[in-house]
Amino acid sequence: MSDHPSNLNLPPPGAKPDPLAAALARLEPAPARLDRDRLMYQAGAESRRWVVRLWQATAGFLAALGFAAGAQVYLRPPVVVERVVYVEKESAKAEPQNDSQLAPAPTPKPAPEAPPPAAAVPEDLPASHQPPAYHLAEPAGDMATYYQLRNDVLTGGLGLLPDPGRQRR
Repeated sequence: MSDHPSNLNLPPPGAKPDPLAAALARLEPAPARLDRDRLMYQAGAESRRWVVRLWQATAGFLAALGFAAGAQVYLRPPVVVERVVYVEKESAKAEPQNDSQLAPAPTPKPAPEAPPPAAAVPEDLPASHQPPAYHLAEPAGDMATYYQLRNDVLTGGLGLLPDPGRQRR
């Protein structure tokens, strides 16, 4: 053996090779008889086979139960209920009843109140307290047009508003 660390893996000088080590070095490993991936796949499939069978049996049972319930409803004969109802005839001496005794007269709904008038804005307010320069117009006669314009503005932005300088004709 050498005292130098770089030569530690070399055999000692003058040593003859071991015949057993040489014979083992010439051997080749035998091919595997088992395919590991296939074995693991089959083991996993077999471990869950009973769950699949359970779900198949449950689905078949529920399908048969639904078919039987539907057949029972469809094939059942109609049920006829007979009963005798006695109606007493009113005598001719009885007083005719007033409709007003049966139900109270409907009360008319009050007319909706007009909105309160807008408060006047004084002109001498500071700029921070002045109302905005724009105002929203009341919906013109047709509410559908107003709602359509409102939805368009909410969707597309203020650029869809009509020009305030133009008057409607």
